[in-house]
Parts: sequence; structure tokens; C-alpha cells
Amino acid sequence: MLSDAQIQAREDFRAEMNTPAPDGLLLLLTFTCSKCTRWRQFAAETKIKAQLAAKNKGWKMIGGKSICKKCPA
Repeated sequence: MLSDAQIQAREDFRAEMNTPAPDGLLLLLTFTCSKCTRWRQFAAETKIKAQLAAKNKGWKMIGGKSICKKCPA
């Protein structure tokens, strides 16, 4: 069972990830491969949408680390 602090931290994280960029601007997130240091930038309205764009291009997110599509997970 999660404590109240853990539940609040999870809610705060979700709120941050879904917060849209101000005035219709796009966020630009840079993903760097933890295995080979390739990097790529993805623009989206929210952090979650940028992560989904990266995943759609073959990037993997494992244990909080980004791995490019050319490196094995």
C-alpha cells in the first residue's frame, strides 16, 4: 500500500508531465541515448506527448533512461 506522500508525489509527477506549454508553444525535449550518446529532440505540447513521439520513432525508455533505436535494449 502506498503512503500519502507517495500518492501525492505520483499525482504531482502526472500533473507536471501533462502541463501544456504556455500560450500554445511547444516544449522541446532532448533525448540522449544512455548507451551511445546519440541524441534527438522532440517537440510537443506536453512532456508525455514528446515521450510518445520518441517512442514512435523507435526510442525506448527503460528504467528512466533513453535508448536510441540503433542500440539494443
